[in-house]
Amino acid sequence: MKKIAIGVHSPAPYWNEVFQSIRGYCNVDVYYEHKFDFEKSWKVLNVDEGIYYTDEGMINIVRRLAHYDLVILGGWLNPRNIIIALSLWILRRKFAFFSDYPEHKQRSIFNIMLKKFLLSICDYLLAASEATKEYYIDTYHINPNKVRILHYTYSPINSETLLEQYNIQRNIELQNSESIVKLFIASRFIKRKGYEIVYDAFRKLYENNLLDSFDVTISGTGPLCEYYTEKFKLLSSKIQFLGWVELDDYINQMNSCDVYLHPSTHEPFGIPPLDAMVRGKLLVVSDGVKSTVTIIGNKENGLLYHAVSSDELYNCMCYILDNKKSIYSIAKKGRLTVLKYYSPEHMVESIKDILKN
Repeated sequence: MKKIAIGVHSPAPYWNEVFQSIRGYCNVDVYYEHKFDFEKSWKVLNVDEGIYYTDEGMINIVRRLAHYDLVILGGWLNPRNIIIALSLWILRRKFAFFSDYPEHKQRSIFNIMLKKFLLSICDYLLAASEATKEYYIDTYHINPNKVRILHYTYSPINSETLLEQYNIQRNIELQNSESIVKLFIASRFIKRKGYEIVYDAFRKLYENNLLDSFDVTISGTGPLCEYYTEKFKLLSSKIQFLGWVELDDYINQMNSCDVYLHPSTHEPFGIPPLDAMVRGKLLVVSDGVKSTVTIIGNKENGLLYHAVSSDELYNCMCYILDNKKSIYSIAKKGRLTVLKYYSPEHMVESIKDILKN
């Protein structure tokens, strides 16, 4: 069986799903740059055992990695990965970079040239989404045959039967015009997460006496949490703010909602939208979310709006209230979509193809 190494920033539940899926086809060793992510405070986390860069010297790390059939490096411009990439290139060992969709910002000439050089020497670029693949081909003029997809996947469902029964019951309840729609948001409180757009849309709902037609629950922490908590509470004291929640609590909230909103103005990937779709929940998502921008058709399998338009988001919310009876029928199409494009089986296709070649 072929053997690969995957280097990532730090342990995370979504990486565990990737490792587990790939292990069905080859042996996988994990290398971590850091022992935890300061932005994500999981207290309950089953860490996939791996090797930490900080516990090994660079010479030992390179010696280890030189024995794999494929090395996947997550992250471009950290010194360790640059040294590893150059070493593997010199040793003529097969390696790939993995990338989410990069944030739009001014980059130095040196940064651009270094990235172009690294792209020229790697065997493959593994893009997290179709949008990411298109970006690198268009921006850096990479040979499309060199760019493959390696995406994250959704969190597993503990009981498909119980969830389906709950969704059926909620669909029955939503046939009543007086029913309340359960809306969930799970996002950090930082600028690019789009909370200002959400606030403006909610303010319009409030001004038209529509906000209380939603039962809103928001989970997340971050530097802007207190600021937005106070602003939203002025619109409605009923909006629930959970702060940071562990994975099980997050899954329970996702299972219990009718509608999930992911409002980021820029999201390099976006796993919660996939979690919502696979659970048969209606996804409302901005076109700044790269995991879903190429697979969501507005009012077909979800609701899609322009990332910086609070008017479009407001219209999506009004559409939900006017079409409560259709929430779960649209969501059902979304579930079929995410099963097609983001299943664990789909995830490993590129890895299988690379190892075969």
